Amino acid sequence: MAHRYVLLLALTLLTTIPGLAQAPTYARTPGDVLRYHLTESADITSTSTFSSVERRYEREVAVAFTFGEADTVEAVYEAFTVDSGDPGRLQTHNLIGAIDGAHRFTLEADGMGDVLVEPELTRAPLIGGALNALEFFFPHLPDEALTAGTTWTYEDSVTNDTGGVRTDTITFTVVGDSSVAGFSVAVITMAGTTLMQGPFGATGEVDLDKRDTHEGTYFFAAEEGRLVGANRVTRSVANNVVHTSMGSMNSELESVTTATVRLRES
Repeated sequence: MAHRYVLLLALTLLTTIPGLAQAPTYARTPGDVLRYHLTESADITSTSTFSSVERRYEREVAVAFTFGEADTVEAVYEAFTVDSGDPGRLQTHNLIGAIDGAHRFTLEADGMGDVLVEPELTRAPLIGGALNALEFFFPHLPDEALTAGTTWTYEDSVTNDTGGVRTDTITFTVVGDSSVAGFSVAVITMAGTTLMQGPFGATGEVDLDKRDTHEGTYFFAAEEGRLVGANRVTRSVANNVVHTSMGSMNSELESVTTATVRLRES
């Protein structure tokens, strides 16, 4: 797919731009709607005892976030297509009909809160992790002004229903300011890791030991209290043991995923 979002930046030292003189917060006015476009590509190599397989996925997602009362947000997916298959021989799938319902979650002043409702998926492997990337649209913000050199770290650990543990450690740094799509933005780099260990899957059928390493850049409009754009590269290494009625199978997985988000006009 040919969509590309190129941000031409002329980074400067942060002077005084609107909204940066105090700690940033997300605007959460009930009734407001933000629309984003997510482009994601992933190259995956999976190796087991019997074979080594290379796959490529290219996803295009349009999502609308509607703000409600009590800091709740509903995410409705308006378009979702995936090109997948062997590199050079991809097949296109329109998956909007495979997503039943919406995401509902809380949004705190400084970032993502709790996920309240998740949509039902009928083709989860093709959809992949794109629906689990809500924090990509709402990265965690610091409790101080966004000035050059400001650095903060977000840490979180969550245990799922089957006992698997996900641990995130992400460090953000303000490196400058720019203008993107008509917004004055702070330019914020991010780097960190996500660890997933233990039983995962609907019934804990996968013993997972996975490490994701992230690098990227966010473009945050402090005056408007919203993300304008972002890009991120994630490199993953995983060792999986899948348990089935036929026995257990070990596999190793390596992948590189590139993702880009841009704010769309409503």
